[in-house]
Amino acid sequence: MLRVTKQEFEAWVKRVYLKTRGRELPGNYNHVLLSELYHEQSRRWAMIANNHLTSVLATTTNFVEMVLNCIVVEDSVKSRIQEIIQSKFEIKKLAAAKELKTLIEDEKRQPITYNHYYTDNIQNARHDAMKGNIQKAMHSVVEHDLCRFNVLIDPIKILASLQNRVIVNMDDQACSEALARLNAYYKVAMKTFVDNVCRQVIERHIVSDLPDLFSPMIVMELSDQDLVRIAEEPPQQKEKRAALSELAQNLRDSLLHLHN
Repeated sequence: MLRVTKQEFEAWVKRVYLKTRGRELPGNYNHVLLSELYHEQSRRWAMIANNHLTSVLATTTNFVEMVLNCIVVEDSVKSRIQEIIQSKFEIKKLAAAKELKTLIEDEKRQPITYNHYYTDNIQNARHDAMKGNIQKAMHSVVEHDLCRFNVLIDPIKILASLQNRVIVNMDDQACSEALARLNAYYKVAMKTFVDNVCRQVIERHIVSDLPDLFSPMIVMELSDQDLVRIAEEPPQQKEKRAALSELAQNLRDSLLHLHN
């Protein structure tokens, strides 16, 4: 897991801000900034999602093998049924991988959402930042300006002192706003991506129709040749059965000769 300090993260945001800055007025930022920040922060999603898909496929394959071992005793029949299941499972794997690739490609586009939690998160971030700045300035005003001169609290004097102490750097303000938007959008996009992987990749292509890998409908669609190939005895077993049948017939013939 990658970990950085708050100062390092803010410094990275400022570097990207300066790199993507165009003709914007001080305090504003280019619309490309949010895309750059988000794409950098979400670039490991593809690896994580692919690893998860691989893990689910391995678990599902083991489960299917366990079920097959419990239901089918004959090794030759089991291997032929497993061939049919494996061929259909490969189709599901390819479809799941294609679906996941589509979701990953969507995340490389311009950030977009209809989710109101994005704007709610931004409002909360702005409120918290404003509250923190006012608390710091108020503490400084009360400690240095009012208490030092032992004067009565005058709202006008407090406001004047706050104005003198709240100094906003326009570049820092733009970076702070961009960081708030990144955090807000990242939360929404991550939840959406996780749900999409769960429902559109895993559930849709792997889990939901798993019983259809070898269902009665699949058996009905098999040709007579396929059914014979699945149920027929192996050549070694055929030879052994023929030899035993011949031996049994010889013994019966011998028994008749003895009675005569």
